[in-house]
Amino acid sequence: MDPGISKRPSRFDRKYHFALPKREERKRYCAFWRGKLEHAGYAADALRDLEDRVADLTGGFSFAYLQEMWVSALLEMVQQRKLRDTSTGAASMFETMDELWNTLQRQVQILKKEVLDSKKSVEDSERNSATSDAKSDEVKNTGFGLGR
Repeated sequence: MDPGISKRPSRFDRKYHFALPKREERKRYCAFWRGKLEHAGYAADALRDLEDRVADLTGGFSFAYLQEMWVSALLEMVQQRKLRDTSTGAASMFETMDELWNTLQRQVQILKKEVLDSKKSVEDSERNSATSDAKSDEVKNTGFGLGR
């Protein structure tokens, strides 16, 4: 975010830093999603097998990114009709756990790319801001803008 916006009074007065969830917390978050799916009527026991793999795959993800991964993966599966309707008596919500795993992996790659792109954008913005500040200081030191 542009420092002119983020440092402006009454816009973002405080910054709160939260540690990224550790592996066990990410695993418990997967269990949370399994519980939601089970509550919705899906036989999601097979998700237990994915909890460790997903926790390992998502190192460095915040809870917001973990949520985005799950929501995006499930929406993609619904769109591709790989998510079964439980009202038809389907024994499993997914045609195969491999499909869910592949979809989750795909979403993780997309989100990791977004994180890298975002970091690069912030670095570029900071570099441009520093260059702009240096040029502004040069102008001030040479008398430009002082009405001379």
